Amino acid sequence: MITYNPDYFRQARNFRIGTLNQFANGNTDWKAEFDRLVENVAADAIHGAQARSSAPECYPATRVAVREDITKWIRQEDSPTPEKILWVSGPAGAGKTAIAGSLAEAWKGEKLLAASFFFSSFFGSSHCRSTERFIATLVYQLIRHRSLSDLKTAVLSAIRNNPLVFQQNLKEQLETLILDPLRRVDRRSSEKWPKAILIDGVDECEAGGAGRPLPNQRAAAHKEILSALTHAATHESFPFLIIVVSRPDPTIDRFF
Repeated sequence: MITYNPDYFRQARNFRIGTLNQFANGNTDWKAEFDRLVENVAADAIHGAQARSSAPECYPATRVAVREDITKWIRQEDSPTPEKILWVSGPAGAGKTAIAGSLAEAWKGEKLLAASFFFSSFFGSSHCRSTERFIATLVYQLIRHRSLSDLKTAVLSAIRNNPLVFQQNLKEQLETLILDPLRRVDRRSSEKWPKAILIDGVDECEAGGAGRPLPNQRAAAHKEILSALTHAATHESFPFLIIVVSRPDPTIDRFF
């Protein structure tokens, strides 16, 4: 607060006090924008959600080779410039979700996990099988990392500028909420950023909306989400590696 002492002006003559403009630097209040983001998050689809407490994970000393191979790929131990998307596929009952859950838990402890989304027809709310909240859910997790604190301001500013972004298609949401903000952040400390975005059960995702989707609608949802992920992976501002886990599916097979 700025104050003045009337004694300063006691002997003064022929002057007039005009308007005093006071400026203060402080943190912008982003509560409304953050609340808007949270409203569009599929909380049950995040690793560690209560709704996923009964989801399978690998028993100790099982599927070790597979988990080690995937982690090695994330750490870029074989090549400094690997492909940006790894597809892990297998039939129903092969233990893909157990592997994904165990990897997410391990990577979280090692600060490798940037974000996760577990599509599911069995666990959590209907949002866990819809594409509608996919991008917002990833964004929410990204901006909670301390190493990505600059990204939070850029994301919330984007929401303030475009409050209807969550009603746009996945590619538009990706551009507005992830790629554009990443262009604005300082990358000098990027070696400390988490590396992996893990997406399980892509074959179970479906387009937004109520009711059981038709086969062509489900295929369109698969194509939309994979197209958005590919767009991210090939973008110069996107530093993360993406692991996609799914059953064999005609649309997904053709895509990869």
